Amino acid sequence: MEEQSSVLIVDDEKNIRLTLSHSLKPMGFDTETAITGEEALEKIENKEFKLVLLDIKLPLLMELKSYEKSDSHDQILL
Repeated sequence: MEEQSSVLIVDDEKNIRLTLSHSLKPMGFDTETAITGEEALEKIENKEFKLVLLDIKLPLLMELKSYEKSDSHDQILL
């Protein structure tokens, strides 16, 4: 069985998180959501995500941008 690609959706707006999650799941993506940059960093430290969709207006964005420069992920879209 093929492993699903994990996507982390980070946004403080519930409707955006839910819409993206519900749109990606039928396409075979395993989705998780986070409301804050801090919550996103915790999830990123504990699980490997192939893609992170990030609201660029969230606090802690600079920390996530510094994570983007590391080699422990595939891609972050800002």
